[in-house]
Formats: sequence, C-alpha cells, structure tokens
Amino acid sequence: MFDPCVDATITLINSQRLAVEQSADRRRVRAILLSGGFAGNAYLHARVNSLCTKHGIDLLTPDEGERWTAVAKGAVLMSLEIGCAPPLDVTKCPIHIGVIIAPPFMRFDHTEEQLYKDSFDQQYRAKNHIHWIVPRGDPIPHDGTYQKTIKIVQKLLNNSPRDGKLTIITSDYEIGSRPPARVQGMSMCKLLYGLQPEMSSQLIKCSAVRQTELTLRYDLSRAPPDSGIWNNHRNRSVNGNMEYHKVEMDLEIEVRPEKADIHLIYGARKNAQDQNTRTGYLLGTTSIQFRV
Repeated sequence: MFDPCVDATITLINSQRLAVEQSADRRRVRAILLSGGFAGNAYLHARVNSLCTKHGIDLLTPDEGERWTAVAKGAVLMSLEIGCAPPLDVTKCPIHIGVIIAPPFMRFDHTEEQLYKDSFDQQYRAKNHIHWIVPRGDPIPHDGTYQKTIKIVQKLLNNSPRDGKLTIITSDYEIGSRPPARVQGMSMCKLLYGLQPEMSSQLIKCSAVRQTELTLRYDLSRAPPDSGIWNNHRNRSVNGNMEYHKVEMDLEIEVRPEKADIHLIYGARKNAQDQNTRTGYLLGTTSIQFRV
C-alpha cells in the first residue's frame, strides 16, 4: 500500500541526485537525510538504502524521537535565526526586459495598426508586439545568476541575407505590473487604458511609461553547414510558389546583480531539468548594464 508514495519519493531523490551530478561543476551526492515521521518506515528505509548503496551514498536518519519533529524544529530555529548564518543578500532586477516579436494577431490584445499578413504562411500577425521575459523586481542571487529563455523564429528565402537584428526593450514600469505589450506611442494609450488619446490625463500616463530600445545583431552563418540550420528547416509557402527556411533559435537572458547578458543561440538542447545537453552556436550577443 506504500508503493505509490515510496515510488514517488525514490523518483524525487533520484532526480535530485542526477541534477547535482549533471550540474556544470559535476558534484557528487555524498549523503541523503530522511526526516519526518515516514522516515522511520522500514520499507521506505530499505528502498532508499538500496538506491544509496547502488550509488555509494550514505543514508542518514534522525533519532527515533526526533524524526517527526525535525522539520518543525528546523523551521522554528530558522525563524529565530538560532544557529543559522545570516540570509544571503538578494538584488531585485531594476527593469523589465523584453523583445519585439510578431505573434498571431489577437483582436483583444492588439490594435488594427499592428495587423499584417505574413507573406510566408499567410497568417495574420501583430507587428511591434513586446514579449516581456524578465519582470522588474525579480530576485537575483547576490553571488549568482538566473536565466530566462524563449524561442525566436526567423523566416527567410534561400537568397536572403543571413544577418539580422532583434529589438530588445527595457522599461522601468512599476514593479508588480505588466508593462505595455506594444512599442511606445500614441496608440499605446488606447491599448492600455481604452481611453481617447487626446485626453490630457491619458497622455500623462503614457509619458510616464519609459522604454528604451537595444539592438541585438546576429549572423546565421555563424552556425556551420553541418549544424543542419539550412537543411532541417525547409518549408513551402501556402500557395506553393516559394520555398523558405524557418529557423528556430533560443533567446537567453542571463541576469546578474550588475547586468543582463543576452544571447541568441541556434541548436542548443536541454534535458528535463532545463540543463544544456548541447551548447549550440552563438549567433549574436549584447548586454545591459544596470545602474548601481
């Protein structure tokens, strides 16, 4: 009757072990500590011990009278900061960071000024749409980074130039609110608030939303021919009169306390733990320095 619970516990432990061993610095798990009342169950202990023995890991459990209270005591000790090191500083990201893309047109999300028809697949799309990736106020570890990734799609003909650019947008819009999903301008007033742009109070709100643009230039020819960038992504237009390439890339934003590094990569692969199993090819990069 314990099998579903025990199986889930074993799966969780194993996934954590793999995450540690497949990390960038290739560390090894040396010990596992079971706590809580269920930690005293002989069947659970035998199953976990079998896993530990297989991988050379020590299995530790608190004394019998301490198992069920271990978590509660630890929470109280941490709250009172008894025997605990001071918490690490965390910096908040000072700006929102996004990129201009052309998603499928949605009447409730976009304006008629944004509407256009994609000449490759004949879909109606919205130009000048900002996809926000990193929100202002996101916590940044003082001694590390965190990463956000989205897919970027580029369509081009066989004879099209292999270089291009992405427009990165930053905004100091207030923390906890989503910035405008459109390049700043008069029409943004209508999109955001549903009011007429000639209203003076509305114009004040629009002018208060500060956005800046940053260009990320890239070159698809940086990915070698044997990467499959041209052979694996051939498509034909809806009317069938032209062949084009549809290249999928990863836009990665690595945020640190002092800056954000932005990379456009082709061919990267990740596993279930969101860890890179293949690095891919760097097509372009840029950085944003934060004011400190």
